[in-house]
Parts: sequence; C-alpha cells; structure tokens
Amino acid sequence: MEFSTALILIAILASTVTMTLAAAIRSVLMPKGPVKPNSYIVALKSGTDMEDHIEGIARISARSPGSEFSITQRYRILNGYAAHATGASLTRILNCPDVDYVQADGIAFFDYGLRQVNHEDADVSVEMGDDPAGLEGRAGSGPGDGVDIYGVDSGVFYRHLYFGGRAALIAFMDGSLRDVSGHGTALAGVAMGSVFGKATSALMFGVKVTNDENIAEISNVIAGLDFVVERFRKRGRPAIALVPVIGESDEGLNNAVRGAIALGLHVVVGAGNDGMNAEGFSPASVGEAITVGAINNCYELTEWSNWGRDVDILAPGVDIVSTGIGGETAVSVKSGTSMSAAQVAGELAVALGQYGQMTPAALKAALLRRAIPMAKVQRRDTTSLVAAKI
Repeated sequence: MEFSTALILIAILASTVTMTLAAAIRSVLMPKGPVKPNSYIVALKSGTDMEDHIEGIARISARSPGSEFSITQRYRILNGYAAHATGASLTRILNCPDVDYVQADGIAFFDYGLRQVNHEDADVSVEMGDDPAGLEGRAGSGPGDGVDIYGVDSGVFYRHLYFGGRAALIAFMDGSLRDVSGHGTALAGVAMGSVFGKATSALMFGVKVTNDENIAEISNVIAGLDFVVERFRKRGRPAIALVPVIGESDEGLNNAVRGAIALGLHVVVGAGNDGMNAEGFSPASVGEAITVGAINNCYELTEWSNWGRDVDILAPGVDIVSTGIGGETAVSVKSGTSMSAAQVAGELAVALGQYGQMTPAALKAALLRRAIPMAKVQRRDTTSLVAAKI
C-alpha cells in the first residue's frame, strides 16, 4: 500500500513538473521565421537588477546537470540580455517573476536590393574600433555638419573617396571586418556621400551586425542599436540610426527601437520589399520610427514596397545610384525601401545640422509637414501616404 502511494505521489509530481514546463514554454515568443537554437532574448521588468538576476540563473545552472547558461549580449535599452540556455536555467528564466518576456532569437534578413552594377568584391581590410584618425576633423561645415549617422547594417567601405574620410566601421559579428555585400556602403553614399548624398558633412558609422552571408541574429541587431544609443549619449551630438533590417513582427526588436527613440535617437527604417502591409514587419511597424516606403520614377508606389498606416513617408527607391565596394571610386545601383530610407536619413541629417537637436517626434512632424502629398498613389490603403521632397 505504501509503495503504491509513493508511485501515485511520484506520478503527481511528474505531472506537475510537466505542466509547469509546458506553461513556461508557451510563454516564449516565437518569431514566424527561423530561430537560433537554444538562444533567447530576455527582457526584465523595470527596476530589476540585471546582474543579480543573471547571477541567480547562473547558480541554478551550475548545480543542475545538463543545464547550460551563457550570456551573449547585455542590453541597456531593454534592461535585458541574450543568452544560450537549456534545462533548469531556461525553466527558471521562463518562470522568474523578474522577467517581462522571453523570445526566441530570430534570424534577420536585411532589405537588400536585387540589382547592382559595377560591383566587384574588393579585399579591403577594415579596422574595428573607434573613429579612424582625423575623422572628426574632416566633417567640414556643409550640410549635416555636427550630425552622426549610424548604419546598422553590413558595415561600410570607409576608404571610398566619396566619403572623404568621414566614415568608420564598427563590427558586432564574426567574419570579415569589411562590408561584404556592399549594402551598407550604398546606404552611406545615398545618405552622406559627397557625390550621391545629401548630408555631405555628416559622419557615418557603419555598425556591422551581419555575418559574411548577410544575415544577422536579432540579438546582434539589438546589440548594435544598444551600442549606438550609448555612443549617442556620450558624444552629445544629434544622431540618426538607419536600420534597414526587415523581419516578421518581433517584439524584442520593436521594443529596442522604441527605447532608442525614447532616449532621443532618431531612427529611420525601410518599410520592406514584400508588397505587404508593413504592420506585420519589424521594425517597420514601430509607430515612433520614421518608416519609409518606395516610389518609382513616375512617383508611383512600387509593386514590391510594403504599404499601410505604419508607412510614414515615401521616397525614390528604384535604381538608386550610390557608392560601391569594388574600389575607391566604385559605383553601385540598387533598389529597395532601404535606399528610400537612406535618402530620408540624409535629409534629416541636413535639418539637424541646420537647426540643431530636436526630439524625434518633432523632427518627424517637421518632415511630414514639408513633404509633398501623394494624391496620385491610389493602391490599397495608401492614399494617406506622402513622399519626401527629395
């Protein structure tokens, strides 16, 4: 009789543990796309001491056979972290009262245009770190003077002559310390290059968050944004983050962008190239950001540009000529809403250089006031959209 009772008790305990684990697993936010195995982004509740929380999880992991726990990133804008976690450590994270939410670490695909010409890879060695010597002294006193632009993308070929020494690369990913795809270099040329750009006296920091296959984990994109925010706060200069990453709706990435904007950083994002409503994509769906769709040379919304109420403004995005990575004077031609967003970022840098720091909300409102209404655009629900006068 006692043996049977023990079996019943064990069965009840096992059932309780299984139900607890199931409830915990259901609390993980899962992106619709691919994820990095056993990798999670953990956002803590306001006021929680992150280091105390991490230390507690590490203690549980150390005394639990089969449990793994290692921190890969720490985030100030989220009061959270990214970690590899399995077993008891993951169970504790999922059930910890200090945790706001946990999401699987998704894979980000950048808004790369498909067409490019005269674009040959160059074996360019790019140093990782702070500004190259003399960067500040080369800004000049023209459009965008005193403004920093951060391209959270594939990096930048900072030795291109059209940047005039006003660009630098800072990497967050393993792999080549250079812009392999040329996408970040093209965005920089449109935003601040001397030949193709608007803000020809602004500084550009190419924050590389992609690997050499041009994909990135969301955890690294957030880390790049976190770095930009801290650098922006330390430098005390007006700054714009250009974020062309486009993925399925992602709460962690959206919250990171919102946190950056709340601290005064201006954030410009591409609407995406899927021909769908932008409300289902991140960070295009962040209302506080400036989300840019693409028009063609006839001032018509392109077939592939995302659309909807989350798209704030339209700008040219077809066959945009810009800087390339094939050499110090290389040229590329790309299409996509990221190219549209880069033009808007350059326009904003010019305004900030002229008028000084403004709140993101105030600058966004000013941009929309000076834009041209797009009465000709009638597709879907886009009749309320506007195109930048650029």
